[in-house]
Amino acid sequence: MMPRWTTFLTTPVFALSVAACSSGGDDPITPPPAQSIGVQLSATSGTVARGASGSTTVTLSRVGSYTGSVSITAENLHAGVTARITPTPLTGTASSATTYSLTIPTPAVALTAGSGKTSIVAGFSATVPITITRSNGFSDAVTLAATGLPTGVTATFTPATIAAGSTSSTLTLVVAGNAAPGASTVVVSASGTGVTTQTASLALTLTAASTPAVSLTSTPAAVSIVAGTTGITAIGVSRTGGFVGDVALALEGAPAGVTGAFSTNPVLVAGTSSTLTISTTGAAAPGIYNLTVRGTGTGVTATTTTIAVTVAATPGITVSAAPTALSVAAGNATTTAVTITRAGGYAADVSLAATGLPAGVTAAFAPATLTGATLTSTLTLTTTTAATVGTAAVTVTASGTGVTAQTATVNLTVTATAPTPTYTMAATAVSAQQGANGTSTVTLTRGAGFVGTVNLAVTGLPAGVTATFNPAAVTGTTSTLTLAVGGSVTAGSYTGVITGTATGLANVTANVTANVALTVTAPGGGTGNVNWTFCDASVYPLWFAVQNGTGGAWTRVTSTGTTNRVFSFSAGSIGGVAYAQTNGNGTGTSVTVQYLSLAETTAGASNECVANRATKSLSGTVAGLATAGQSANVGIGGGSATVSFPSTAYTITGVDDGTTDVLAYRGGFNLTTFTLNPPDRGVLRRNVNYAPNSTVPVIDFLGAESFAIANAQYTVGNAGADNVVVTSGFVTANGTAGGFGIGALNGTGTGPFAVYGVPSANTQSGDFHQVIAFAVSGASATAPTRAVIQFNRNLVNRTITLGPLMTQPSVTSLGSSSYVRFSATGAWQSEYADNVSISYQQQSTNSNNWTVTTSRSYAGSGASTWTMALPHFSSVADFSTSWALSSASTTWSSTATGFLSSFTGTSVTEDASLRFGTRTNTIAA
Repeated sequence: MMPRWTTFLTTPVFALSVAACSSGGDDPITPPPAQSIGVQLSATSGTVARGASGSTTVTLSRVGSYTGSVSITAENLHAGVTARITPTPLTGTASSATTYSLTIPTPAVALTAGSGKTSIVAGFSATVPITITRSNGFSDAVTLAATGLPTGVTATFTPATIAAGSTSSTLTLVVAGNAAPGASTVVVSASGTGVTTQTASLALTLTAASTPAVSLTSTPAAVSIVAGTTGITAIGVSRTGGFVGDVALALEGAPAGVTGAFSTNPVLVAGTSSTLTISTTGAAAPGIYNLTVRGTGTGVTATTTTIAVTVAATPGITVSAAPTALSVAAGNATTTAVTITRAGGYAADVSLAATGLPAGVTAAFAPATLTGATLTSTLTLTTTTAATVGTAAVTVTASGTGVTAQTATVNLTVTATAPTPTYTMAATAVSAQQGANGTSTVTLTRGAGFVGTVNLAVTGLPAGVTATFNPAAVTGTTSTLTLAVGGSVTAGSYTGVITGTATGLANVTANVTANVALTVTAPGGGTGNVNWTFCDASVYPLWFAVQNGTGGAWTRVTSTGTTNRVFSFSAGSIGGVAYAQTNGNGTGTSVTVQYLSLAETTAGASNECVANRATKSLSGTVAGLATAGQSANVGIGGGSATVSFPSTAYTITGVDDGTTDVLAYRGGFNLTTFTLNPPDRGVLRRNVNYAPNSTVPVIDFLGAESFAIANAQYTVGNAGADNVVVTSGFVTANGTAGGFGIGALNGTGTGPFAVYGVPSANTQSGDFHQVIAFAVSGASATAPTRAVIQFNRNLVNRTITLGPLMTQPSVTSLGSSSYVRFSATGAWQSEYADNVSISYQQQSTNSNNWTVTTSRSYAGSGASTWTMALPHFSSVADFSTSWALSSASTTWSSTATGFLSSFTGTSVTEDASLRFGTRTNTIAA
């Protein structure tokens, strides 16, 4: 007995009562017999979309051997809901009722208005594609309206009411010739019976038609195409302001698999239209695409119109089976799941059939016809004891009206006998450190046709070791056992026993020996308040050590983690961190030593992971490069590319994932004077997050979003007779950087020097121009250098001042016991009072280099001098003297840094600046 309900209306939830009434025993005078009846529903609640149906089973129970007639009815039905109970009546004399709760989703409609913006010249018109999406069973007509129209603008929808089964309309905006220029917002609304009215905003810009111009329209503005077919739209061409020239048309923004062809191109002086045929391939991805038709003519500004192209998938089906290989002993049955996939909105019934069956094998599908949302059927292959032994390819065919039938193959192997199923297990040994994980591969060898699930468990492991199987229920032949070894587990060898349990089989066990080889970390390493992390596998340290205070012993720290390398240790108020890494050329080793405060250590612990950001690749084109020698620089979120005329295409790698900005500028090289041309036009596009490997919208240096590059004169103080180079860059609040280092940027003396950047009107809070002055005192390879960096939002004439020459440090040898070591001593200068570093570089086949850094927070504010000696690591566990410096010629370079003002932690604020001073020399072999 299964009641069915159909055509629900708008009530979200209601209760349906089912009652059973007997034909006797209800006489109020005669006492009812001891017999009774009751009803029960298999499900007491459910959700059914409007226009669909659902079912539940009503079960009648009889008590006291009652056999009378019973009628089953459904009560409290909501308007628009019907119930059918089959069969009824039965027999009975009593009644009972139960309730079924039904939930109906609220119907809804969604609305989009083209790209959300359009621009129209006074006296012209434009079309905007309007698209709606119905959901939750809503299928009625939708009425469109437009409000917020400025004076002189009228709106017409074609059609004004989108009928059931349709999803689009075209909004035509007609602008009077005397309409006032300006920007306004038109609100488009969509309303229908039983749904909440939806709105979409359209940014409308009216411009005056005071010069020769051309405009385009597309009718219709929305085209729907099934993949592999074509669609057409008429492109109207309107000339104003006395323009009488030809108009060339181009289609932009077409995705892969979509192309366009114009019946007339260019549109000659006497012509006013061209038919655009949009063609798609069968591989075109379904979706809604806003294509742009661009019209250009001599002496007029290019104009565009937008067509919303909806590409629908070709209706069809596919069929698959899982598993595709079956084995069964004669006289038994086996099953496989047959699944169909519907494409292109195909919703008709799909029938299933099986052919190619060997003798003695029959096939049955449950269900044999897949209807609506039912996508899977179970195919049961039943064999007789006389079935033909061997392997046969059974063909499963799925067919439906109007689509090509599809097939899948199931390889059926029929065996003559069915011996007792069995399996064996074996496991590999595990080795893991304290606090780390180790894995073992558990292999199942199945015999005698055993294909059942084996459930795994392990016993006998010591406390502190956690075991996890993946999978724990094995349907194949292997499982991975992960042993998580706690930090307190005693080093040694342990044996765990893995037990496999399968239904109908005796337990099968296999012993696994977990040889837990532990490395016990000495006190001071392994755990603590600092987690120094490396995320880039190419720079994972070969060795890591720490020191507490200024004279404590150096202690080796081992890493944890499988994805990253984490070195955890306890740090005091000041201390040292050291690590060795393979050089980038792979032929030597770099050793880094840093003496820092606790705050600096904590901040530095994550620096490498911050720099090792997730990136993507993008491509695109530029417009507005008109002459030989012109080029464009495009920067997006840490990546950049350059393209030179006549090329327009570029590809950028290393672009930061997430929201960032586009910063591009046009410059070039004068092929007549052989000099660099300063940048003249720029584009700054904010808050973009393009998908990986996607195409960036065209960057047009003559378009509406472009601007003229700003410039200013910078004077460099305290330059003396040094050779000075001044460069400028711009960093947006989202972190996109662009360099404007073009033009006459070097010379001697104080300048002034021309620098280039973004106009103030195009900047926002968090943006900064970064101007760098770099000075070299002499022409030798060891000439001292100085630099100053200034951060300002607005680019105006300024003076930036270099610090004095860095005081020459004294570098001496500490001998070569165990390995070559040096010590450097210098004075803390007030202009460079924040940190100092010294690097030792050896140029040889297996070149090693060491860098030692000391911060002022480590040294103390009262110190007047600093001393940095290469530490003696020979007694520290696992340090290799092959990483040390040799007695070969060594070049050292020392740099001191001072932060002048306006730095808040690691953040830059207005007028922030810093100075650098560097000294370089060579120690002979």
